[in-house]
Amino acid sequence: MIITLMLKGKEPGDELRGLITVFAFLASAWYCVVQYRKEQGESQS
Repeated sequence: MIITLMLKGKEPGDELRGLITVFAFLASAWYCVVQYRKEQGESQS
C-alpha cells in the first residue's frame, strides 16, 4: 500500500518520505523481533 502511494507521488519529497516511512517501519519491526527473542531466550534459560 505504501509502495503504491510512493509511485503515485509526483514530488521527490513524497517519494523520500515514503522511503523513510518504510525504513522506519522495518527498523521498528526488527527491533521488536530482537526484543522478543531476548525475552524468550531469558525465560528458557
